[in-house]
Amino acid sequence: MTFYDTNIYYIIMILLFSNQKGGVGKSTLAALYANHLANGDENAGVMPRQVQFIEADMQRSLSSQREEDIASWGEDNIKYNLDFCYIKDYDTSVKLMQQLREFNEQNPEVTIIIDAPGNITQDYLAPLFIYSDYIVCPYSYQNIVLDSTSGFIRVIEYIKSTRSEMTAQFIFIPNRVVKGVGINQEIENFQKIEEIFKSKGYLAPRIYNRVDLARFNTVFNTPRQERECEKCFAFIDNIVLQENNI
Repeated sequence: MTFYDTNIYYIIMILLFSNQKGGVGKSTLAALYANHLANGDENAGVMPRQVQFIEADMQRSLSSQREEDIASWGEDNIKYNLDFCYIKDYDTSVKLMQQLREFNEQNPEVTIIIDAPGNITQDYLAPLFIYSDYIVCPYSYQNIVLDSTSGFIRVIEYIKSTRSEMTAQFIFIPNRVVKGVGINQEIENFQKIEEIFKSKGYLAPRIYNRVDLARFNTVFNTPRQERECEKCFAFIDNIVLQENNI
């Protein structure tokens, strides 16, 4: 059964995890957040939610991981569907997102998470941004990543300026942050950049660089993974769930 069956899946929110710079943990965080929603957080008072995960990244790393997870834990323990979607041209992109937005107007039972393609420079990917509710953008405190993320913001702002129907908001996630790294001047620059990001959207609490976060699956988060992401995910929950009266 796929997400195209409207008798099964109804969508209330579309979160697009994206950044044009690779290596920032985009796919990993998308999977960790999907696990977080699907399993809920009893301590935080967050009930489990139905989740549909769309992997549009051609690397298909999460689809491969899902196959391993099914082999390890069995299909009965899988909490949400993870489907790969090959976006080959503009028409495919438009059709996918229009379908999702139509479902969004129906029963509010499923949250859609999309892992965007790594190469966002292709014009035909614009509908992904136009019809999403939130663009979740992980980044790290490296000059090359910050420069690339700034360029990514400019691309999204240009698309938004040309499409009045686009209402997507940014949620920036400082990810893979290494404690104690950076000279005073760099730290000051990073703080200035954070202020710029805050002016462009929401800035989530930092997620620090931990080996445990790289050892993820598509079924559940370990207690340590949940603790490491707790503040960040609670911040996103507050925006996505509470502000939208879910």
